Amino acid sequence: MQKQDLHDTFDDRVSEFEKYRGFVEKASAATDRFRAEVIAKVVADNETKAMEIAGELMMIVGDVEGHMADLGEQKSEIDTAAGGSRMELEELELRLAIGDLEQDAYDEQSKVLSETIAEAEDKIATIELEADALGAIMARWQEAGTAAKVFEA
Repeated sequence: MQKQDLHDTFDDRVSEFEKYRGFVEKASAATDRFRAEVIAKVVADNETKAMEIAGELMMIVGDVEGHMADLGEQKSEIDTAAGGSRMELEELELRLAIGDLEQDAYDEQSKVLSETIAEAEDKIATIELEADALGAIMARWQEAGTAAKVFEA
């Protein structure tokens, strides 16, 4: 499954689960307006739909967790690679500060390093946004699944 497809599918399925669980809660709370048998039928129908989706979600969660781990590794690799450029830039800054390097030479040498660092920071920011979005969906699933006792043995 493609990354965006995984994100979209996970989000859609969690939303669908939350929708059916919401129906269960609303129907359960309607005891003053409807007969118990009617409420029980509607609750059972929506519980069944929610549990079918929960089964799908349980299969998707492993892929999501794997993708989140991959994102963490990518971020770490990018950060490590950019670390060398940061160190070189810091060295240039020190040389400039102590007069061992002229401003023109500093500007020329630091340009590529600064661009490399900025590019790495942009990639890291993108990765963090994706990881945060998946983490938020995962938190919704954990909360909704826990409330519905999906995770109980």
